Amino acid sequence: MTNLKNQLPQNAYHCFCLWHMLGKVSKNLGHVIKRHENCMAEFEKFVHRSYRNEEFEKRWWKILEFFYELKDDEWTQSLYEDRKQCKPTYM
Repeated sequence: MTNLKNQLPQNAYHCFCLWHMLGKVSKNLGHVIKRHENCMAEFEKFVHRSYRNEEFEKRWWKILEFFYELKDDEWTQSLYEDRKQCKPTYM
């Protein structure tokens, strides 16, 4: 995604789609999900209950403490680095 972002015009702002990102969780974190049956539920709860930056930060580090193998996971690290590109959807 970051490579595509570099191809956009300078005044464009690219946001990541939460639905798309959640769809990639099982693919990229399947090794963790297999070991922890509640991993996906906890991850989704984290995503859907982090309304403010402070809540996100607190819950992010809590998830990494609980599922310790996520700390060194490259995809998880890229999610954290790209967190400002995620925007909430309002219905």
